[in-house]
Amino acid sequence: MQKGTFPAATLTFSMEAELGPAIPRAMQERMGLSPTATAPARASTAPDVRVSLLRQELIARVKDNQFIVLTMYTPLKDREEAMKVFGMMLGEYELFDPAAMKAHRLAAIGVGKDWLAKQSAELFATKMIAQPAFYRILVGGKDVGYLRFDEGTKESKGAGPMVDVERDGHKGVILQVNFRSFPDDGSIVYGQNEAFWGFAKAANGQPIADYSCWVNVSKTRTVVPLPPNQVRPGQPAVQVVTPWIQETGVLVPMDKPHHILVTLRGDPTQRLPEGIDQVIPAEAAAPLPKILEYCWPRLVDLGKPAEMTFVVFDSATKKLALRNLIVTGTKENITIDGKAVTCFKCIDELDPNSTTIWTDKDGRIEMMRTSDQSVMVPTTEAAMLAKWAKRLGDL
Repeated sequence: MQKGTFPAATLTFSMEAELGPAIPRAMQERMGLSPTATAPARASTAPDVRVSLLRQELIARVKDNQFIVLTMYTPLKDREEAMKVFGMMLGEYELFDPAAMKAHRLAAIGVGKDWLAKQSAELFATKMIAQPAFYRILVGGKDVGYLRFDEGTKESKGAGPMVDVERDGHKGVILQVNFRSFPDDGSIVYGQNEAFWGFAKAANGQPIADYSCWVNVSKTRTVVPLPPNQVRPGQPAVQVVTPWIQETGVLVPMDKPHHILVTLRGDPTQRLPEGIDQVIPAEAAAPLPKILEYCWPRLVDLGKPAEMTFVVFDSATKKLALRNLIVTGTKENITIDGKAVTCFKCIDELDPNSTTIWTDKDGRIEMMRTSDQSVMVPTTEAAMLAKWAKRLGDL
């Protein structure tokens, strides 16, 4: 038997163990255990517990003198189900060879660099979605909010006509993600993530240095009670507070390698790190423009399996991290609002989390499911405004 690249074997045997009087009687009964009738008397008045167990083990030799042992104990009476579960677990359990892992990661970094070198804001502009896209956010099957995606090469500036999107003297494409979520405690979490990617060429066709940037703003509106000594007669005994955080990032080349600069701001209640000001070594994974963190499936061959690794700024940890983008090359049938839909499957990994993405043939998102089982599915603006009208009125 092999587990990964390592020789392995499994063992299954039954055994009896005497656990002593520590387990309460009610717990013994729930576990299906029986007290030992012949156990010698002890200071405790509780009887000893003898339990019949099924022990299953996976043993893998990772070095000549080193073994990894995975052990699972279950009540012997559950033998059939326990063996089935252990077998299923072994099918998913993986042992990684550090050398093989390093080679795999380096290969994914190389694939990512090759792929990114072929991408541009101009190419992405040909694959943009002209109309806003809305997605419901569900947790445990319950609606908790929604997302709105807008993208384009034009934007409004006040009451005047639409103008070219421009940031720091660069023209390009923009993606804006507005989000609203409505926790049961009555608070509202809302904000906007904006990602910009500059064109690779000027209007005269001359190449321009790489440039991308982003601004993420998140706010939480909460109603909190006032301290008793601040309550005035005839006035509300509560106040509205809105803590906020803003993350601003810029990715520019210094004649390759790239330079990434991230600054963080917030209200006085926030305890924020200083941010990032760092050069990405040329031999490291390529930095991914923020806009592609959202839209990369539109720029890959969905029918060809591939894995790519990039450097990104992780907004959750406030640190640089590696992001793996996986094209499985497979189709799956999923159900959206009771309807069966055939989609391509992709995976976005940002340790320790991952998001499974199902897209149409053009890479447009049909459904997303995060590792914490949050789900996002398409909806309409009218449906979301109707559902959340009362809560939105508080903003």
